[in-house]
Amino acid sequence: MNVSAGEITIKVEEPTVFVATGETAPWMSRFFEAHDRFTTRTDTDLLPIVHERDQQEGSRHLTRAFVYAHADNVIRIGRDASHAASEEGVSLPLARSARDAISTVFYVRTLPLVTGDRYLIPVNEAGRNLVVVVSVAGRERITVQGRELAAIRLEPQMRRRVERRRPIAATLWVSDDDRKVPLALDLDVNFGRVRLE
Repeated sequence: MNVSAGEITIKVEEPTVFVATGETAPWMSRFFEAHDRFTTRTDTDLLPIVHERDQQEGSRHLTRAFVYAHADNVIRIGRDASHAASEEGVSLPLARSARDAISTVFYVRTLPLVTGDRYLIPVNEAGRNLVVVVSVAGRERITVQGRELAAIRLEPQMRRRVERRRPIAATLWVSDDDRKVPLALDLDVNFGRVRLE
């Protein structure tokens, strides 16, 4: 339909603090309202240390923290970082060098991204281990918000040990320059196609 359902902002608040926020558009709020904030603190290698979520979705408010203990190959989960790190927190296995979704986006931008390259990136998203395979499909020009831009086309695939439904098909374009700024993302999911610009 090419109608905006909301706005997602991803920004760097400090050199190793990354924040993603999401707000539904006013028309969409009549059906589903969301005001979400995801914050990831990383080390200088962009490995996450703590990922925190504050999600207000309709009448439901949820806070969660994920503490990445890379040396122990464990992720600790709780209502906040101190609860997650305590004995009350839940501990789950963590794949070696796993990132969360936000740090993965910034990490991919540091890679050379040569056409034909493939990168296998371990990701732990909310306690679930998976592998994101990023294929560099090539360079092309795309139109984003009425402007034609030079872009690198990336085709990420999420691989889980057990697939319970059809995997999400995605295409991500980043600017074809040293900054590699995300320009557009096409997602083909169970309920339809979504484009983020």
